[in-house]
Parts: sequence; C-alpha cells; structure tokens
Amino acid sequence: MREDAILIFVSSLVSVHCHLFTDAGSDQHCEDDTCITDERPCFIPREKGILTRLDGVKVGHKQKVDLGAEGKKVLITRALKPLLFEIPNFLSEEECNHVISLANEKELVKSVARGGLTESDTWTHDPNHGKITIDEIKRFAKVERYLYLTDEEVKRIKDFHTDSDDAGVITREEFQDMNTLLVDSYLYEMGRSHPRHRERFSEQTWLTGEHEDGILQDIRMRVQAVTKLPDEIIYGSEYLQVVRYGVDGHYHAHLDSETHEHPEIPCCHQIQGAGMDRERRCKLCRYVTILYFLNEPPEGGETAFPMADNATFIKENFASLRSKEDFYNLSEFCHKSNLVVTPKKGTAILWYNHEMDPNSGWLGRMDEYSIHGGCAVKRGIKWIANNWITAPYKKLAHVPSQYILGPDIYFSED
Repeated sequence: MREDAILIFVSSLVSVHCHLFTDAGSDQHCEDDTCITDERPCFIPREKGILTRLDGVKVGHKQKVDLGAEGKKVLITRALKPLLFEIPNFLSEEECNHVISLANEKELVKSVARGGLTESDTWTHDPNHGKITIDEIKRFAKVERYLYLTDEEVKRIKDFHTDSDDAGVITREEFQDMNTLLVDSYLYEMGRSHPRHRERFSEQTWLTGEHEDGILQDIRMRVQAVTKLPDEIIYGSEYLQVVRYGVDGHYHAHLDSETHEHPEIPCCHQIQGAGMDRERRCKLCRYVTILYFLNEPPEGGETAFPMADNATFIKENFASLRSKEDFYNLSEFCHKSNLVVTPKKGTAILWYNHEMDPNSGWLGRMDEYSIHGGCAVKRGIKWIANNWITAPYKKLAHVPSQYILGPDIYFSED
C-alpha cells in the first residue's frame, strides 16, 4: 500500500512538471523522463543531461551502425576537431530526388548572412608615383574589404567614379576629385550583394511539412539511430533545410551555432516565433549538423573545414590573416582548407558544433574548429540539405522546443 502511494505521488510530480512547462492538458504520457503532450515533447528537469556523443577513435577509423531495416551504414572518421564523420550512401537516390522535388514545389528564397555597415573612409593615395594602378586598387580591396576583384571589376569602378579615358590608372588629380567614401560604400555593397563576392550566394527553403512525409520521417529516424540521441532532442530539432547553389554559389567559412558565453540569451529553438520578432533576441544552439549531398555538380561545390584538426586555433589570429590569405573566402581558398569533402550524391557528413558539458550532460562549449563553408560551384547546380539537431543548456533544459516534429510521426506507416 505504501509503495503504491509513493508511485502515485511520483507520477503526480511528473504530470505537474509537464503541465507547468507546456501548459498542456491532461492528454499526456511519460516514458523515460520524457513527457509527450498533445503539442510537443518537453524536458523534465534532471540532475544529469541526456545528450550523447559518438567516439571517433582516430582519423580514418571506420565503424558500422545498425539501422535495422535500413541495414548497416559505415561511419568514417574524417576529423577529431571538430568530431566529424562521413557516411557514404546515407540517402538513396530516390530519397535525394524526393527532397529536391519537395524543395522545388516550395518557393526558394535568397539565403542571407548577417553583416554590418562601415562608414569609415579608408582610402589613401600613395604620392610616390602620382597615380593609382589597377593592382593597387585590387590590393586595397583585398586588404580592407576582403574582396578579390578582377581587372574588369576595377575598370568598372574607375569608369563609374572618374572621367579619365586612361582605363589603367587613377591620377593624383582624379583621386583628389573622387568621392572616396562613395567608392568605399560601393565596395561594401559589392561585398554584400554581388553574387561572386557576397558572403553567401544561394537559395533555400524549409520543409515544414516534414511530419506529413514518410520519406522525411525515415531520414530523421535514421539520424536518431546514428546519433543515439533521445526522442526529445531529435524531434524537437529544426525542420530540414534545403539549399540550392548555382554557378558561383558559395557560403564562406562560418559556424552553424552560436557562442555559449551568453547564458542570458535563450536558444532560438526554445522561443515561439524566433526570428519573426527582432525584439526577441536568441542564439542558435545547434549541437549536431548533418549535411546531405543531394547531387553532384560537375565542378566545385565542395564543403571545406579550414581549421579541421589544426594543432591550435585562435579565432582572432585566424581573422588577422585575412588581409594576406582570406581563408574565410572559400571561393578563392577552398583547397587550402585542412579538410575538403567532395559532393557525392547520397553521402552525409555529420559533425558536432559543441562539446557536451561534462558536468551537466547538456550543451557545452562551442567547438571553434567546426568553422566550415561551401566552396564555389564552378559548373552546374549543387543541392544540399541540412539537419540541425538542437539541444539546450542546463539552465533552460526544462523549456520545450518550438518545433513540433513528434510524436505524431513516430510510428507513421506512410
């Protein structure tokens, strides 16, 4: 009798927690400390987190993962910093084509990367030879704006801002008459919007109907089998993003997640309508990235990790080298990266953007070595898809995800 009373008391505590954190009604059940409500999975406070992390062993190590009806897949360790795996044939040709077809049915929008505007006038004139040459303009653009201009682009700038017929130089007199701040702004705008120079040049969409699509459900369950992460992490993560790159399409080196150093800023996946309201600040908390190659462009389009397994990595030092060789620029320096993965249809690459906090078992420090990007497509079109697996920090581990990818998709027979 006493044991029954204790069991009823514990069960009531679990129900109260779920009600507090989801505002859900009585239609809920709990298994393994995870409440499933009629709205979404929710977290229950635990002394220890529930994240898992694969063991890469060493670069080149191969391990097999049993996916049940899907058979076994081979995980090849490609790097330890960040911990990164290549999984050949993770998607079938049919699945790749299906994802592309779904994306084509939706409106693909221009991908946008964040940036800031400078209003400082950094142009100076070297009086030594009384003129500015094309090479000097190119060198200025490289050092001050990280732009790698062609001769034709420099000539267009000169023709637009001077009246001289000499296409090769800007004279001292022309320089004195130039609105150099306007030229500076022109270069900034070129870096922001020109297809070849902008930080990111692609189109994207989100497959928000994932829970209604049997093939996408199968892919997500396969991700869970590989990562060994629990339901509330897998099904509380972001929708599948699909990205299309045309010729010159690229995404310069970047991080998929954001810093762990500001605990006062909540994770975006835990805020309803995040990204819609600019007043509600949040940060990306992406524990794992799984990138799928959906096709094979004839030339270019590699995914590069500039600092993978580097002996050391100090972000500030890496940035300071940009005026010499801008390793952020994967259109120019793709193959100087430490790790370059060539697109192979159906292949997935999986890496961890964060460490796992050893004390709490929840999200830990961001792994700066995970900086990566997409190299420029030289010919054809490149299609990829991104699965971002989100996770909370200990402080807000009880707050549910805004994404509703379960429980209605757990046992779909579609």
